Amino acid sequence: MIRDRRARSIPIQRLGNYAHQSEVEDALQETTEDSSGYDEEMQLACKATRRAAPSRAASSRSVTTAETLSRLLAAAPSLIDVLLQEDSVRCLTLVVRDVINLSLAAGGGVCLEPVWDALAVRIRRQQAEAAAEAAACEPAADIEPEPAGAEPPRKRRRKGRKAADPSSLEIVQAAVAADPARTTQVKRNESMWQMQLSQRSVQGLETSKGHYGVKLCSELSIRELAHRKHGDEASMEASKAAALARCLQARETQERRRQAARSQRLEELQLRLAESGLPASIAARLDDRLADNWPLYCYVEYGGSRSLSDILEPLIAAQRERSSREERQRVLNARLEEEGLLGWFRGTWRYRSFVSCGLVDEAEAVVQVARRQHHARQQALGRILDLEDRLDEAGLSCLYSATSPLFAGWVASGQGDIEALVQGLEDQMQREVQLLQLLEANGIMYRRTAFRCRQYILGKSPHSQSAGDVVKSLLRSLARQHKRSRQLLDRLAAERLPPQLTHVAAAAFIKEGSGSVEEVVRVMRLSISPGSTRSPATGTPGSPAAGSGSSRQRFAFLS
Repeated sequence: MIRDRRARSIPIQRLGNYAHQSEVEDALQETTEDSSGYDEEMQLACKATRRAAPSRAASSRSVTTAETLSRLLAAAPSLIDVLLQEDSVRCLTLVVRDVINLSLAAGGGVCLEPVWDALAVRIRRQQAEAAAEAAACEPAADIEPEPAGAEPPRKRRRKGRKAADPSSLEIVQAAVAADPARTTQVKRNESMWQMQLSQRSVQGLETSKGHYGVKLCSELSIRELAHRKHGDEASMEASKAAALARCLQARETQERRRQAARSQRLEELQLRLAESGLPASIAARLDDRLADNWPLYCYVEYGGSRSLSDILEPLIAAQRERSSREERQRVLNARLEEEGLLGWFRGTWRYRSFVSCGLVDEAEAVVQVARRQHHARQQALGRILDLEDRLDEAGLSCLYSATSPLFAGWVASGQGDIEALVQGLEDQMQREVQLLQLLEANGIMYRRTAFRCRQYILGKSPHSQSAGDVVKSLLRSLARQHKRSRQLLDRLAAERLPPQLTHVAAAAFIKEGSGSVEEVVRVMRLSISPGSTRSPATGTPGSPAAGSGSSRQRFAFLS
């Protein structure tokens, strides 16, 4: 009784087990072993099926036996080609598994030799093509020519029996064992998108972590799930096309609904703009992403939680303020144009302040201020013209301008003695001309910027001095400086120190006479490096007397 129950359920159980089996080599070996038991089990299963089904259904259904399937495979090579077709879903392992499942579905005992032969031919052809490509990629080996008179190499004789060629089934088993899909690891999420698999399909799939935490899985497992869901590449591509069509349709529907909602919000905005008195150009500028009002653009495009009233409230307030400014500007421009003051008063700060935050009733006060400023401007213009005439008469127009800050106080208020001011400038110019002539005659023009010269030109000398007195004082000062420089040069030559008159202590001693010669020499000796404390003796190469001139001659410009 137990044997009968097992016999009735064996074909279905075997098909299910082999359909989920990961190792195909065991199935290949099992199909070649004892197949006589499958015939008996198939007969028992067929009897149980006929016993359970109605007689009319049993008479109309044809049962495919192992013998019929064997004849069909032997007589139809095209069927074998379709059965062995590989694609992006079915790898070699899955192809062989489908062949075994086909044999088990027929109850076992199917002659699969034509299938193995055809598959072995394909495997040999693929291996030959791969070997040819590898040989073409390898560089050609350099073969050295054999020397003259050398004996040709003898052929190696094989000892023992020649190894038998592998059978087609053995070739298939070796190819299945070497299938790259068994050892290749692929990214799970990327493979799910390529094979059109859902999260539920790969829920129990064994995964591992790769770089940066990426989930990896076996390529064979992914292909097995895709093969179980789609069957082949054509079905998978059809599923992809259907999914893409659904996605595009959903996008079109969503875009159509979004455009309808946008049109409705835009119509509402245009209606509210017309009611509030706002310009209609606000709604026209919303097509540009660089809109003036970003919240309004977001409301029209995406909706949002803010109501249209809250968004338009600041716009309405700004429009009211703009209208009031335009009204104040219109009233003030009309009054100023009547008085003929609009041209120059437009650029003043009072005009801008009134237009920005003034009151319409204050326009008359602003016009009165403009009248007073216009009258003051006319008086200042008259004083400027009078001052220019005075400067021309005194010959100072080339040196001073009527708009100079020197005359700004008198031009603005008219207070002060302008005649005394112009006369002082004329006297100042005469003193400067006289002083420059004397400086040039004595060859000390380079001292024209001295403090005493500037004080004399400005008329601020402590005593009533003439230009000759100023020049004499400059000459006496230069004579004293020359005397001190000669003393310092003689002392430096005696101490055999370099004549560095640009030293800070030396310059202070020569110009102001601060300190003594001994103090300056001591300071200069301490500041000079030890390697150059002494200069060459007089008369030797490199000394001041042996060159183009002595140290006194080189510093003769001080005299």
